Amino acid sequence: MVHKNPDTNSDTGERFIVRLDSSISNGNECGNDQWTGYLNSDAGRAHYSTLLAHSISNKSIKLQGTSSTHCIGGAMLIRNAYSKW
Repeated sequence: MVHKNPDTNSDTGERFIVRLDSSISNGNECGNDQWTGYLNSDAGRAHYSTLLAHSISNKSIKLQGTSSTHCIGGAMLIRNAYSKW
């Protein structure tokens, strides 16, 4: 899902939300098994592109969060996206 914060006109609220078919491990304290990233940086756009490419090609991906307590709207903030094969 691509999400735009309805309370702002700036790009700070533009983010994507991802739910994989597995649970977040390592003591997730965010409340949901969802990941999120922002679309207003090169790294965030690279994460989004990587996720789309893996989804289209039906490839596995591993995500790593910044920490188990760094949450945005109940979703863990993505730090790294790893290709798995």
